[in-house]
Amino acid sequence: MTGTNGVKGKVIFLQSFFPMETRYHGEGQLVNLVRDLNKNGIDSTIAVLIPNPLFEKDMYHTLRHRFWKFIFSANHQIADLYRKVILGYSKKDFTKFKLFPIWNVCDLNHLKPIFVVTWDWESAYYLSKCNNASFRKIQVLHYHPFEEYFRDYVLDDRISKYVEAYYSDMIKVAISYEQIRDFDGRRVYHWLQGIDLDIFFRQKSSIGDPLKILIPLRKPKEKGALSALQAAEIISTHHREVSIESFGNYPFKIPSFIHHHGYVDFIELLDLYRRCDIFVLPSLNEGFSYPGLEAMASGCAVVSTRNGGSDQYIRDRYNGILVEPGDSLALANAVIELVENRELLKKIISNGQKTVLEYSNQKASERFIEILNKAYFNS
Repeated sequence: MTGTNGVKGKVIFLQSFFPMETRYHGEGQLVNLVRDLNKNGIDSTIAVLIPNPLFEKDMYHTLRHRFWKFIFSANHQIADLYRKVILGYSKKDFTKFKLFPIWNVCDLNHLKPIFVVTWDWESAYYLSKCNNASFRKIQVLHYHPFEEYFRDYVLDDRISKYVEAYYSDMIKVAISYEQIRDFDGRRVYHWLQGIDLDIFFRQKSSIGDPLKILIPLRKPKEKGALSALQAAEIISTHHREVSIESFGNYPFKIPSFIHHHGYVDFIELLDLYRRCDIFVLPSLNEGFSYPGLEAMASGCAVVSTRNGGSDQYIRDRYNGILVEPGDSLALANAVIELVENRELLKKIISNGQKTVLEYSNQKASERFIEILNKAYFNS
């Protein structure tokens, strides 16, 4: 099929199937992207690898076995399926959907796609094994390959080195500046992603009294929970009247002055975004960094580290405040300044509302179509 931008042929997105607490970000983006591509005349669909063997304890044992792989067409059932898998999945769930089993990634050849796009590094690993592909391979780089999070799941040094090589036969699409710098001038497309502005939007018309501060506290070291807790203690010392709330899977002791919600589901997260006034993102590095943009769209002033993700959409002191990663004092001082300067707080919230209009799912889809068009004519 010919798209409005000249891309001729089918586009298949390949994703490993593994429910995680953060998966609704990427999967929501993918579902919307596929729908938008089809609306623009580019025949697109999603293939899912089940289960995810790279998360098994004995990697080489599991790699020797066959695994269920399914492909299903892009239609209204996709969203229903993804809503189910956020809470877990079962064989019974899959019988309700039109699923087509394939035993090898190279079997995608018979569908005659022009591109197969890997949506995570697990699916990229499998696609890299397909040496007789009749299609062009595109790898969307969602994670920085040297993150602790990434290394935790790559259990063997040989596979680790192989994965870190970024699969040289694939066209690269980076979602952060950090990833682009890693390629040192080699061809890589930069894709600014987006969020669903029909879900993430501001409800409150004024800032709170007292102000509410929201901080994600997540287990991996690169998510910066330690510096966030140090910053929160400084903030609380200077302004005991503010309410500090947090959420996430941080497993260690959290001070009593922080109201920690633990793991929250999607609806609870939306409620937290909308009730709070300042969102603090302490990560040492990120991919695109959805949370800051979601909080911004929900009416929060965002204080973030320069983590390679959020500094793509935050202009310092215009629609947020940026500090260096790991600097808990700078993080605390930025929040304290917003607490004490309500005019600056209101300005940042207002400008944030303008910024997010350029980061809708629709805008992100338009940018991805441009990338497909360039890759189609440049390859």
